[in-house]
Amino acid sequence: MELRQLRYFVAVAEELHFGRAARRLHISQPPLSQQILSLEREMGVQLFTRGGRSVQLTPAGTRFLEHARVVLRQTAQAVSSAQRAARGEIGELSIGFVSSLALTLVPRVLSEFVRRYPAITLLLHEQSIAEQLDALQEGRLQIGLLRPPVTLNGLEIEWETLLVEPLIVAIPQTHPLAALDRVPVEALRDQPLIAVPRGYGLSYPIEISRMFHRAGFEPKVVQEIRHLHAAIGLVGAGIGLTILPESLSVVQLAGVVYRPIAGSQEGAEIALAWRPGDTSPAMLHFRELAKAVLARQPDGLPSRLSLSPALPSPAT
Repeated sequence: MELRQLRYFVAVAEELHFGRAARRLHISQPPLSQQILSLEREMGVQLFTRGGRSVQLTPAGTRFLEHARVVLRQTAQAVSSAQRAARGEIGELSIGFVSSLALTLVPRVLSEFVRRYPAITLLLHEQSIAEQLDALQEGRLQIGLLRPPVTLNGLEIEWETLLVEPLIVAIPQTHPLAALDRVPVEALRDQPLIAVPRGYGLSYPIEISRMFHRAGFEPKVVQEIRHLHAAIGLVGAGIGLTILPESLSVVQLAGVVYRPIAGSQEGAEIALAWRPGDTSPAMLHFRELAKAVLARQPDGLPSRLSLSPALPSPAT
């Protein structure tokens, strides 16, 4: 039994006339009649009673019509589903991201992606850089949003930089430097600094050290802390200042202000990683969309938000 025969049968059953059914199917009547006879012989039942010019469904034909319509409808749905999957319009996409992007790049890109591809289910995972790389290698992630350096250590991972953010300084609101529109690097000499450890696997602590080295002094680090949101909280408590990627200025905490750093040439990278050979349409759509979103807005980041963030547990 062929799908073509089912379509022919449904056309005749709905028209109750071989001539009209043939015109509807854009074929001549004799082949249509032969296909219906062949179907009846294969099934061993009579589907139509034929008398002169009239055609009527038999009880068996009436019952078969119900199921034939279901089969054709389900077949059409299956074909459509396969075509949409091939175009990357449906399916699942597993995405990892570091916590410092959770309030900036991640919501901007995800909101646009969901708007364009509402039938794709996103599986989101807040993970450290190392966790994302392992998950990518093992096939548990398809996309990683992270901050370089991406230390592969033999892992088969590809990645590209999406954005290099300027560095800014977070200052207690009552601090004298808060009165400046831009804070010179020299003004940070001898200021108590809350820093992310250099050995934590991120590039911007190295960039911060390079900035101070260019200025000819070493920073006065009073606290080392792993999470940038936590560092902002300590600034609000008056413990010291901290230097951050510009996107973290979306975190609006009472008692904290952000200022650009005058004379800084350094920045913090945001990168997108994936498994080589992964050509799934949904993954490719996400990669292209992430680049397009950043290209439309110069800093690639959402507007400032008023938040009271909890200190995160996963790695920055």
